[in-house]
Amino acid sequence: MKKTSTLFKIFSVHLITLLFLSCGSYALAIPESSLPDWFDSSVKFDGPVELNAITSVSCEIRSLLFEISGEIECALPEGVKPLTPLIKTNFKIARGERASFKFPLHFNRESASPIEIKITFNFPGAEFIKFLSKKAKDPQNDELLKKVSRAAEKYELTHKLDYIVTKNEGFTDFSAGVYNDYSKNGFAVYDAGASVEIKTVCAEIKKYEEFITTVRKSPELKAYLSTEMDMVSSEDRYLKLLYTKAYFDFNNKEYGEAEKSFRYLLSYPLQAAKNVSTSEIYIDAENNLAVIEYLSGKKKEALERFKNLKNYCEKISNPKLRYVFYNMAQYNLNSKDFTAAADCYRNALAIKPNFTACVLGLKRIDDSKSKRAF
Repeated sequence: MKKTSTLFKIFSVHLITLLFLSCGSYALAIPESSLPDWFDSSVKFDGPVELNAITSVSCEIRSLLFEISGEIECALPEGVKPLTPLIKTNFKIARGERASFKFPLHFNRESASPIEIKITFNFPGAEFIKFLSKKAKDPQNDELLKKVSRAAEKYELTHKLDYIVTKNEGFTDFSAGVYNDYSKNGFAVYDAGASVEIKTVCAEIKKYEEFITTVRKSPELKAYLSTEMDMVSSEDRYLKLLYTKAYFDFNNKEYGEAEKSFRYLLSYPLQAAKNVSTSEIYIDAENNLAVIEYLSGKKKEALERFKNLKNYCEKISNPKLRYVFYNMAQYNLNSKDFTAAADCYRNALAIKPNFTACVLGLKRIDDSKSKRAF
């Protein structure tokens, strides 16, 4: 079993965030809510990020009240190389107009540090004074005029684009689920903290089971707690602890114990859960159990479980379907059924185009066909 990538340990729960940070130095901070918006800006990836591939970051700036000017620059982490020189670019944008900037980038190694687009505006103090002076006289407007007149000449903000690029996948959207480990024979699995202290996990499992047993013996307590939000977090944590215990055995190649633990999780605790959604942990547990069955020599059972899981994910439109297709491709690849494997890889890529492991899988199949042709 390969160790989980440190990139995913850093970004185990990741959503894309776009941050507006005031990085400039001001004589006196101007209350943003008191001034009308005088510009807006946005940044985005033009396409999916992927190892050894090229995509661009686009930035758009729009002037809302009067002409604005300044400069824009892009700061890159290690592992990302620009295709054009990274120099500060000056801009001047007329009122109501917009300007767009592109930064073509090559992702040449695994990386998870954000890309930063820094915009420095020449603060339009004189224009703001003219604009505010036309308003009706009132104490608040006079105070705002004083603040504008004392403002610093530069106004800076930084947009951050979060992403992860690994040898198997690239991510700009972390809401679609991330399988962060690949087992023997290349199957994708979800690592639930294999490096945790297992004694602590087992102790917490036991504590919760003792607690819930007491609750179930008391109808009044059971009825009361079932309406309380604290049961949601407790039940959710219990299911995750059971998953962690099962994965710990799996990671240590104790396939018999891991299979027993995953089967128990799927057969009773998930069925008994009343206060939490169980679809995500069900998908992960079923996927890992299928992998365990394959590694234990139960190949027919593994394939049947993958097929049933595929149907389930399709029914609820779950994006983790891509991992089911990928694992079915691995199954067929190991069975020398290259046509079926290629179809499964393509199905996974239709869900997520920057699923690098599938691209590489298709390339290996094509290379193998070429060799057999000679």
